[in-house]
Amino acid sequence: MAWDIMLGCVIIILARIGDVSLGTMRTVAVVSGHRGLAWLFGLLEMTIWVFAVSAVIAHIRTEPAYGLAFALGAATGNYVGVTLQRWLPFGDQVVRVFTREGTPLPEPSSGTRGALPVVSTLAGADFTSARKVCAESQERWSAPHPL
Repeated sequence: MAWDIMLGCVIIILARIGDVSLGTMRTVAVVSGHRGLAWLFGLLEMTIWVFAVSAVIAHIRTEPAYGLAFALGAATGNYVGVTLQRWLPFGDQVVRVFTREGTPLPEPSSGTRGALPVVSTLAGADFTSARKVCAESQERWSAPHPL
């Protein structure tokens, strides 16, 4: 395989990693309500995708390695995108449990309480009855080992 073909494959792989990772982050931004980021991620994702696809389609008959590079980049992009999503500041989770007065408050499992840095129990009242609230929030931390 010639060096120019190998370089083309590497560029296609990197482009696909970039556009699939941006697609993953765009989806998270949409779900989290970050419209501006979703727009920016979508613009960058589609720009990269158009150029990568056009390069593969233009040379697929003479260089089938470009098709394999395209698939390899897409698969790797999924992995990288999910890893990047862990580092983003949006996507935190909050679990709230509401009980009636006198109902025992469910205890978080030992594994959950150890993994979550913030667990709060609040007493509250509304017009009809008192309620207890147990809220667990998961803060972002540095991503664990990739494997």
